Amino acid sequence: MATATNTSSRKIIPLLLAALLFWTESSMAVEAPGSPFTVTVTTNTARTYEGTVTAGQTTLVAYERDILVSTSCSSQNTLLSDFSLSTPANQGTVDFSGVTLTGITIQPWEDLACSSWVPPEEARAIYYTADTTATGTDSFIITITGGDTITVLVTIAPATSGVATVTPALLQSSVKQTTSMISSRIKRVIIPHTLFKERSTDSPTHESNLVPKPEQTARRLSDIIKVSVSNDTIGLSAGDASMRHGIWTNIAYTSADNDNSATESSMDINSYIIGYDYKLSERMAMGVAVTYEQVDADLDFNNGDLDGDGYTMAPYFAMLLTDYLAMDIIAGYGIVDYDQNRDFGATKSSVDAERQFVQFSINGFHYIEQWSFNTNLNFLYAHESQDSYIESDGTRVKSNNVEFSQLSVGLEVAYGFKYVEPYFTVAYEYDTQYDEISGANYDRNGGDGGLGCRLFFSDQLSGDMYGSTKLGRDDYDEYSILGNLRYDF
Repeated sequence: MATATNTSSRKIIPLLLAALLFWTESSMAVEAPGSPFTVTVTTNTARTYEGTVTAGQTTLVAYERDILVSTSCSSQNTLLSDFSLSTPANQGTVDFSGVTLTGITIQPWEDLACSSWVPPEEARAIYYTADTTATGTDSFIITITGGDTITVLVTIAPATSGVATVTPALLQSSVKQTTSMISSRIKRVIIPHTLFKERSTDSPTHESNLVPKPEQTARRLSDIIKVSVSNDTIGLSAGDASMRHGIWTNIAYTSADNDNSATESSMDINSYIIGYDYKLSERMAMGVAVTYEQVDADLDFNNGDLDGDGYTMAPYFAMLLTDYLAMDIIAGYGIVDYDQNRDFGATKSSVDAERQFVQFSINGFHYIEQWSFNTNLNFLYAHESQDSYIESDGTRVKSNNVEFSQLSVGLEVAYGFKYVEPYFTVAYEYDTQYDEISGANYDRNGGDGGLGCRLFFSDQLSGDMYGSTKLGRDDYDEYSILGNLRYDF
């Protein structure tokens, strides 16, 4: 670490110090900010600062000020002296900078004649930032003009105080909840043979509508994507112009428990979503959904809490490739605000984050009388960038990026009655990318299973209720339930 002043400054500072000592009888004090460091004085010029820091975070080790030992003890000036790093840190970096320091409890390393000192508005500060992967202990020695020596001994704790520790699981649950709500709606728009589709085009009282029409033959993809000169279509093969519009809304709730000692937590996620889509043709649709999300988490690993509020906009597109194969793609951008605390509310902070995600799905359909079988292959990628922030105790936390991706394959089996369609789902999930946390057991493989029922109130109004749970994840449990209403016109 280079010294904080240049060569010319080094020549001037001693002169200023001498003048200052002569005129004001001042003395220089280097002080620790209190927690997490304790100070041990061995001689007048050798001191040891010892404490625990957090991996990946910036911690204020000490700061320097000039004390004017005047009779009234009422005057103090800022002295930006010259620090040097005589022994470097092994698992982090040391930074000397002049910053604004407020609200710091002074712990002087020497017995002062005056006990009513307050921190100056600006002082030369010493910061230590442990590497994000640092473990164990670290040490370094700082010398200061005038002969003072500080030996800093730190114990490095895992990064468990910031929002990043809970975010991988939180990001996964939030994004999966949003994409599941949208993708389930997309399928209802373009699947060619379902109870809803048949009832939308024929009489709802005729029993034959419950069975797929055998005379309808599959079309090739080349037959579907044809340029049309019809004024009623948008460059695609024409379909029925009626009921091309659809509006829908979802309410979803997810409860999750993480039993890892390093990340032990429980959280509730509530999502409210509204969407609109338009059928470009009988085999193609596009739309957009807007989601509001609330997060409430108890962070047992650091005796804290986390609350989040976020808004997401997600456009989507679906296309029926053949009568038995479809694809859809969902993209989303969201902003999330987190408020968190740790140590039973003693330390608080707020974090702003941006979230992006995309999901691509291939869906296959097969029908046997009133039974329908839907297989799906999905790939989901999500990224969240969190801004840097300062906790209420002065701890500086760097900006953080969290990424998650998952490949899943699933099956839905449904049976169509006259006005209801019960179904169950099962899926295998493999997390291709996940930000693992030191000390936390993580299982990349898992599953998902659920039960649901679609309701058909009329040709235009339908609903859906669905509940699911995670399967086979070590030390992690999750349960979700959602309700949906859709209106076509």
